[in-house]
Amino acid sequence: MEDTYFLMKIKDASIYIKRDDLLPFSFGGNKLRIVTKAFEDMERRGCDEFISYGSESSNLNRVAAHMARSRGVACTVIFKKGRGAHEPYNELLVKESGARIVYCEGSEVRAAVEEELRRSVRDGHRPYYIYGDSNGRGNEACLVEAYVEAYEEIRDFEAKSGISFSHIFLASGTGITQSGLMAASILHGDDKKICGISVARSRDRGREAIRENMSSYMRDGRKTEVKVPAASEIFFDDRFVKGGYGCADQELSELCRQMMKGYGLPLDTTYTGKAFLGMRNIIEEEHIKGSVLFIHTGGLPGVFDAARDIMLS
Repeated sequence: MEDTYFLMKIKDASIYIKRDDLLPFSFGGNKLRIVTKAFEDMERRGCDEFISYGSESSNLNRVAAHMARSRGVACTVIFKKGRGAHEPYNELLVKESGARIVYCEGSEVRAAVEEELRRSVRDGHRPYYIYGDSNGRGNEACLVEAYVEAYEEIRDFEAKSGISFSHIFLASGTGITQSGLMAASILHGDDKKICGISVARSRDRGREAIRENMSSYMRDGRKTEVKVPAASEIFFDDRFVKGGYGCADQELSELCRQMMKGYGLPLDTTYTGKAFLGMRNIIEEEHIKGSVLFIHTGGLPGVFDAARDIMLS
């Protein structure tokens, strides 16, 4: 089966889906592409311990832990403490991987990262922190490259199928994935609308992060002559966050349930469910017609986290 295929109709729009969740390692997803680029960068820099950070349900932490284990690389995972009643599957998978685990409060992230970088050096390692420095800056260009490259797969599909997508919808968190798609679209001179549906961030914060990510990528690639859109021109819709990261309501849970029952499509309530809900509503509001692409950015363990509420209610 192709990783991109027709899924359904929403009003006058034909919805195609790109299944990055089916990439063949650690449940796939956009974080697999991103972490792969980070490991390549780590090797180029001669580092030998990978340090990752995210929530207890973080897909990035899971992929980082599995990739480090498969490559025989030391790995430390920093988890921001959650308040959930159950331990997320991603957290369990990280523990099973054998990665070193550190927990911190949300207000202590910077201090935790700095301490782990110092500890790694004391232990004789050359640490690599996926986000750059302890403020989470400095590595944007490397990570954005993952979806600049993935955009070529979309163009290849269009060339082979004769289909041209007017809009591309996806879940947008830190904005790395959306930044890569937008950067590639600009470099190719395409007029596609890259539509990020926020999973947590406010519109202003999300737009600014994406603009900064793209600017870093263009500077790193010496493409400073390329005009990066102003923040106000970036499509980042925060109407579907449902209260914040990891939060859901009945509407979102029911959508995920119906997509699984009717189309065999697993959507989680943290990322892809919000993005699909946003896409559906925007298509109806804006009367979008023609071919639209939805990128399934992964998160299958999160589907199982919510299975009792979504599938069995």
